[in-house]
Amino acid sequence: MADSTKISTPLTKEQQRAFDKERSSYFKGSIAAMVIYGTVILLFGLIGVFSESGRYFLFEQNFGFTVTFIGGVLLVITLMLIQLLKYKPMSKKENGYDNLACPDYWELKKVTPEMQKLINKKWQPWTNYYCQAPTYVNNLGTDTLLETNEVTTLDKEYSKMLQDFNKVEGLTANPSVNNSVSLTCSRMYPEYMNKRDNDSFPDQPNSLRCNYLKKCGVNNMSWTNVCPNPK
Repeated sequence: MADSTKISTPLTKEQQRAFDKERSSYFKGSIAAMVIYGTVILLFGLIGVFSESGRYFLFEQNFGFTVTFIGGVLLVITLMLIQLLKYKPMSKKENGYDNLACPDYWELKKVTPEMQKLINKKWQPWTNYYCQAPTYVNNLGTDTLLETNEVTTLDKEYSKMLQDFNKVEGLTANPSVNNSVSLTCSRMYPEYMNKRDNDSFPDQPNSLRCNYLKKCGVNNMSWTNVCPNPK
């Protein structure tokens, strides 16, 4: 799939440290180069001011070369300053989890306009595709998933993820969304779950999906790209 489907999310702590280290090295090298170039221009200026023979050699006999050299150095310094100011952090794709990855052997399908209308409006931007379990996978539930046992932070975030999607407008008191679009053990929305993972657990952005794998039967389902070592 095209990279345009990737979701932009904040850097994790490890990525931020790597970015800061990389940026520091980049800045130090660039600043050192600019100092060297600036020193050369300063030497040319000092020679022109304090040495008559140097002034004659640089600014009269070789005027064209000197002007071109100084102009080129100033241009390089300017371009380096622009690069420093525009320096961007590494792509969040570094987390290694494709937001369109389905569990192994599942089929990635396009959400139809009819399905989209039945999905809570808030989450429609992250429901362009869904993953459908193959018919030969046994013991996967088809009922709407609604978690009630909230103990750990993971449990609570997992329950909230399901409630937000499977309840009309994400409200507990409201009825469930239409069964044809609900998030179940045999149908999931990879973009939506990827977003919730990155929002809730930016330092371990596969937590909710690995929990989904666990809840739906780790012995009957695998998800190598996202959860290679399920517990």
